[in-house]
Amino acid sequence: MIKQKMLLGLVSAAFLGMGSLPGAAEAADNPFASVPPDSGYYDDVDALVNNGLIYGYEKGEFKKTRIISRMEMAIFTAKAMSAMDRAGAEDAQRIQRLIKEFSGELSDMHVKVPGVAAKKEESKAASGPKIKQMPKNFSLTGLIRLRDDWGHNKNADGKDDTFGGTKNHQLLWQMFTKFDIGAGWTGEIDFLGAKDGDGDSRTTGENTSGTADVNKAFVTGPLAGGSVRVGRVKGSTVYGDSMIMGQYYQGIDYTRKMGKWKAGATWGKVDYNTSRWSGDTEKVNTTYYDKDGKAHYGYKAERGVSGSDMNPDGLGVNMTQIQTSYQASKDFAWNMGFWHLTARGSGNYRSSKDIALGKASTHYNDPNIFETSVSWQASRKLKVLGNFAISDDTRGKDTDFGRQNKAYGISFRWGQVAASNPHSSKLQLDLLHQERYTGIKSTYDLKNKMGEGERGFILDYRYVPIQNVMFDFRWMHYHSLGKTAAKTDHGNQYRVQAYYYF
Repeated sequence: MIKQKMLLGLVSAAFLGMGSLPGAAEAADNPFASVPPDSGYYDDVDALVNNGLIYGYEKGEFKKTRIISRMEMAIFTAKAMSAMDRAGAEDAQRIQRLIKEFSGELSDMHVKVPGVAAKKEESKAASGPKIKQMPKNFSLTGLIRLRDDWGHNKNADGKDDTFGGTKNHQLLWQMFTKFDIGAGWTGEIDFLGAKDGDGDSRTTGENTSGTADVNKAFVTGPLAGGSVRVGRVKGSTVYGDSMIMGQYYQGIDYTRKMGKWKAGATWGKVDYNTSRWSGDTEKVNTTYYDKDGKAHYGYKAERGVSGSDMNPDGLGVNMTQIQTSYQASKDFAWNMGFWHLTARGSGNYRSSKDIALGKASTHYNDPNIFETSVSWQASRKLKVLGNFAISDDTRGKDTDFGRQNKAYGISFRWGQVAASNPHSSKLQLDLLHQERYTGIKSTYDLKNKMGEGERGFILDYRYVPIQNVMFDFRWMHYHSLGKTAAKTDHGNQYRVQAYYYF
């Protein structure tokens, strides 16, 4: 009740001084109008509160059954904008939808909204094509990204490799759409396209030939006091920054909040690299060399997937996932996750390289993986995350380098960056160790790969010079763990990225 009174007080104070503001006459037609309960915005704010992105509200304190005005909703939006840097992909989309809908009220409160100009009366004689009917509460947001990578590797034989060039200069764009279906259900279809100088067309997502494709497509709706999501998605609705699972999958998940607890269960088919040739003789062929230096013809993977020993090329796995999160306070959360992976088909597989070199099939043993992590907002600017994961499987039976079934890391994040907030910045340091028999695909770029693990650090700095524009500078230093399949001993990668959000 106290928070509700404070919220109403802020609304009243904002409007007492509004008559003398230059843009007051162009405010929303009725900022005190109620937001319709089936608009989807109550669900957005509820999710942002429960994910700790609206300061001053604990999990479960926002009552989405209580009808509020547009101005009250705009205040929640403004609070969420200040936490944009801590938002995952889905929460960032929620914030963008709220900004788009309540931009007039935000402007009246002197909150800077990217790309919002003074409202003008729509001409009755407006020309151009007319869209007869759009889906209810349809929203469209997106981004454009320029990326340049370069660096060098030190190989096990002492030789150096450098990388860069056309394949490491990339243009990427994404578009995120959301719309209401009805009865509390919403739909989302996201598109992604990328172009580099040596790109491949891939069967799903993350193309680098310039071909755009549907990246995610799913529906979300209420079920038994929780929320169910069905379709092609990525990541978890329970907690982020997992060292185990950051891969796309097609399936179904269910999430429910119970006080300070949030729990979820998922079943899905995980994206993987096939071992077949797609027919492009110039772009897809790959040459492998045996220990005698003889070249062998092979096939390059079709998909934009990072293969791993837990999700090997040429197999395909199904995932059963259970996750929980306990929000002990507004500044501290404890998370746990469990994954059981099962092979599709017989469980025997060969990668493209195995096929080219005439190697025998390998059998997949359906492993289990466990992960626990903590998230601590130590101060207004400092956030600390810690992860630990372990599996029960060493399928390769290599004991030369130990079981190779553990992963752990710690991350320090200083500052808050948001594309809507000019001159905001964030410095992040990730210290990571991921052995080969752990993750399906880590959300961190330093990760286990097919036949090897990695350890090292990632130092990243992000800065927003003007609204909607962000620069990202990154240094990644890595060492191979095991080197049973990789020639690299250690190396450095440097990355510069520029983003434009719309």
